[in-house]
Amino acid sequence: MVEYQGVVHAFFKEFLTEEDVARLFPVLELVHLKSRAILFERDQDAGGVYFVVSGEVAVLSETGFGKRKQVVALLHKGAPVGENGLLTAGTHGRTVVAVEESTLLHLSRSSFEQLCEERPEFGIIFFRWLLGRVSLRLKGSTERLAHIL
Repeated sequence: MVEYQGVVHAFFKEFLTEEDVARLFPVLELVHLKSRAILFERDQDAGGVYFVVSGEVAVLSETGFGKRKQVVALLHKGAPVGENGLLTAGTHGRTVVAVEESTLLHLSRSSFEQLCEERPEFGIIFFRWLLGRVSLRLKGSTERLAHIL
């Protein structure tokens, strides 16, 4: 348990206060995946966001040719995964699979909402950080697409 607390603290101290990390710690779930294990599949209910602590996961998109899928992103330490799960009660739009043994943290939407009710500033800080990460990912995807075209 002490090791888990150290992982959480190291991961979130980049943008959260000590007090916010202390509030976040009890509601996070540690998820371990073996290589090739599925984190979640497309159209599966999205109930929160994951954060890659170690390892690598691949985001897969259907190609439209049978059941074939293509890797559209590789995510490493520090990357949020399935972040739309914090915003809506919808489903995942892609499948995510571990490329290698990986450890992630899961924050459920209900826990996030409770944290935001207790301290609204937490939600603002958290979403600023999340938006920054997602913006960087989108910029990289746009640049890769421009090179292809």
